[in-house]
Amino acid sequence: MGNQCKGQYCDNEYREEVSHTPLDIFNKIVKIQAIIRGFLSRRQKLILKNNKQLLMEERRILKKFGFHKLEHILTYKILRKKNIKIIVQDTQAYVGEINSQNQPHGIGRIVYSNNSYKEGEYQNGELRKGIYYFNDVILQGQFQNNLLHGRGRTKFKDGTTYEGGFERGIRSGYGKLIDINGNIFEGQFKNGLLNGDGEFVGKDGRYYNGEWLNGKYHGRGELLFPDGQKYIGEFENHRRHGFGQQITQHGQYVGTWRNGKQYGEGQLLFNGQQIKCINGCYK
Repeated sequence: MGNQCKGQYCDNEYREEVSHTPLDIFNKIVKIQAIIRGFLSRRQKLILKNNKQLLMEERRILKKFGFHKLEHILTYKILRKKNIKIIVQDTQAYVGEINSQNQPHGIGRIVYSNNSYKEGEYQNGELRKGIYYFNDVILQGQFQNNLLHGRGRTKFKDGTTYEGGFERGIRSGYGKLIDINGNIFEGQFKNGLLNGDGEFVGKDGRYYNGEWLNGKYHGRGELLFPDGQKYIGEFENHRRHGFGQQITQHGQYVGTWRNGKQYGEGQLLFNGQQIKCINGCYK
């Protein structure tokens, strides 16, 4: 009778058609990827095997300088390159890529006898991007002249952390600082302190959002207290100063302030009544 047709497809054509479904194509891609991974894995093992002596030398140097738990910087990705060298001196040792002048250039690590190290991307002998560890302090990010410059993060021995912008090693630009007590400072930094718009979230429940000057409330802002009080208005040198509004459990005060205290004329709204005050409504 010949081939039976299904719709406009005959048997052979139908079987050929279904063999190219999206699932079949996906399975073929998976198989190809597995073959490639297997090839790369064999190549990686071969490269690591051929550089076994270099890896052993790196491990010996790490132990000599007291870094028993530090992982290899020499990985397959680096070892497949040809400009790898280990340079050992009395107080330091370098492992990684070099340039024609035998300077660190590319990926590498310098370990020091004082239990510090630098690791990352080098350019003509200088660390440009990576990690600098010393005295239980961790600096990570972009570097210039051994100082964080650009985006980076720091972590100190006491637990204080910062992530954001840097300029010549000093916090600059937008960033977030968490101090030893868990207080959070976030906003625009200059000369290491909040300057401009910023936010403070206190571990004790205090909250401030507004303008800053040299790390202190200064300008317009909003301050919330743990007991529910709120102040919206002007600040100077970390104190309420100028015109502002304070909302408390007793009511609402609108008026002027001086050095953190109500000063001059003001109005108290309490139980629907408006009371005029001179130099403060709350005694």
